[in-house]
Amino acid sequence: MAKIVAARKFSGAQPSQVKEWKQRARSGDTAEPWWQHLGSDEEFQRKIVQRMGSDFYRTVFQPAIRQAWDGGKHYEEIRDTLWTAWSRSLSARSS
Repeated sequence: MAKIVAARKFSGAQPSQVKEWKQRARSGDTAEPWWQHLGSDEEFQRKIVQRMGSDFYRTVFQPAIRQAWDGGKHYEEIRDTLWTAWSRSLSARSS
């Protein structure tokens, strides 16, 4: 699940390969574990979790992703829905 979030960091991959991986993700293709190309767990911890903050990741982000995924949402739905809601919340707090 975490690798879906880090999908923007296709380290060293060719654009055509990234396009293919995204198409596979959208179609639910799991014949080949394409997600293994998205980076290591250590890289995810360093680039994503530390930047978010481990408390936010553990108590807010991870449960929200799990709930959306378990609810059958696809990557784009999860990304767009959560980002929009969190952006509104942050904007409201800043005002």
